[in-house]
Amino acid sequence: YHQVRDKVKERRPDIKFGTTYNKVMKSVKQNKSLCETNYLDPKTKLGGKKDFYSENAIDEIIRLYDKEVET
Repeated sequence: YHQVRDKVKERRPDIKFGTTYNKVMKSVKQNKSLCETNYLDPKTKLGGKKDFYSENAIDEIIRLYDKEVET
């Protein structure tokens, strides 16, 4: 999550990490082509989990953020 945030900040220093950003991240996490969740125990899906984001997720975050800010 922090690495994605840092990469977004590199590309777009004007982005604010508040409510709008969190709303965009929530929609990106739901998209399985942009975010994949790996569990410590994949059979039962219990225990710790880690989200892995594709490189396309950064572009999508910026696109969705711009769309949210415009409205």
